[in-house]
Amino acid sequence: MDLLTAVDAEPLAATDVPAVRGDGTALPGGSLMRGRVLRMRVPGQPLVGKATAVRQAGIEDADLLVSWHADPEVAAFWDGETYTEEQMLERLARSDVDPYIIEHDDQPIGYLQAWFVPREPGVAGLDMFLTPSARGQGFGPDAARTLATWLLGSGGMRRVTVDVDPANERAVQGWAKAGFRVEGGVRAADEHNTHPWVLMVLEQPRVMSERHLMEADRE
Repeated sequence: MDLLTAVDAEPLAATDVPAVRGDGTALPGGSLMRGRVLRMRVPGQPLVGKATAVRQAGIEDADLLVSWHADPEVAAFWDGETYTEEQMLERLARSDVDPYIIEHDDQPIGYLQAWFVPREPGVAGLDMFLTPSARGQGFGPDAARTLATWLLGSGGMRRVTVDVDPANERAVQGWAKAGFRVEGGVRAADEHNTHPWVLMVLEQPRVMSERHLMEADRE
């Protein structure tokens, strides 16, 4: 499927917090959004892109996520997985995955998660799905770009990746619109991917420049 080290914190009560853009700047007018903080590794405020807002998912979102995964049109893009409420609460509490809800016009339209592995510090992976009615409107690329921008800036990451099924042309195009590029060729199915996949990456500008210089030296 498709690490910044931090100390896990006890869930905090839901509070109104200022909304900010994906680049970390506050929205004018004292705009507020509602959210529940689960961990301190995530942005302290909802992130606002051009068309979407990305906020932390909390235990109050468990029922919504269970219902989304029960939809075959959603499960088909999540290895066919469905979950009970108890299982979903466990997933929301994972220490190596930060869950988010994607919103448009204050309505939830999808799920986005950032995951981390200790052996790859500075690298975050993303997984995402949108509800069927929200697809094809540019919401996915906007949300992915918004979170990835934060991760590569205030989040301290140098590289954000996503594993994509090359047969899913819409997904490949969507991640490309978010700024990701394919790295390497098609890879075989493995313990994390039930189908062949390609790695798509988005990096800090400095990292991209250094990589391009290294590639130029090899030519």
